[in-house]
Amino acid sequence: MKPKVPGCIVCMPVSSPGYVVPGSLMATCDSCFKGVWLAPSSLLVRRDNPGALIMCIKCAVAKLETEGGEFMDFNPDQLEEIQQFRNRN
Repeated sequence: MKPKVPGCIVCMPVSSPGYVVPGSLMATCDSCFKGVWLAPSSLLVRRDNPGALIMCIKCAVAKLETEGGEFMDFNPDQLEEIQQFRNRN
């Protein structure tokens, strides 16, 4: 049986202009070591999956392309954050 991979939490780079989810904390991408925004919903995912990597979107897509895998569905808290953003516009 193949061991379970801890996965990664995909975050927006701090350098990207645009919306930052209220309550987000600055973290570091475990691959390129640049700053990323870790949203409150992602903090909960990290709490429940302490081995999960934190990655910027660019590094996460590169990892997916080279190593395979898949993105997980959004959890209810992430969907709520997205809805709050959409309601602002």
